[in-house]
Amino acid sequence: MSWTVSGGDVRLLEQSTDLGIDVRAGTLPQLFDMAALATMAVQCLPLPATAGAARATDLRARLEVLGPRVPSRQLALSGHDSGMLLVHWLRELSYLLETEGFLYTGTRFLEVGPGLGAMVSGVRCRLPLVREVKGVTYHELVVSLVGDEWRARISYDL
Repeated sequence: MSWTVSGGDVRLLEQSTDLGIDVRAGTLPQLFDMAALATMAVQCLPLPATAGAARATDLRARLEVLGPRVPSRQLALSGHDSGMLLVHWLRELSYLLETEGFLYTGTRFLEVGPGLGAMVSGVRCRLPLVREVKGVTYHELVVSLVGDEWRARISYDL
């Protein structure tokens, strides 16, 4: 099953107890954006029933209608490598969703490298979460550049 996101692809991975995603994008900032959208979708949207139905769903458009726009926020994070930085990014966005109802819908990256700086946009989610993500984990985490494509594999503890 997969979701479409402008600039890449997000696939849901079958796992025994938790949920995982496989993300592919042309650039590292696109990879971080798509992983963030997928992380929000995992918590706020029903999972696609079939692969065909999933491909017809644009995550950003589905998330933007879940509430009114709220002011952008500036985030600054650090990590030793791209994988650690990605996990910190997704954990921060999940925390904002759970504690303040701030549902990520997009970003303007100021820096993606040894650190991450971003102005994130979002909506105030008015609906209850579909599923609780206890955490974004390092289990089977992969962030790599393969040819000219960035790839990430991310697991969630549900």
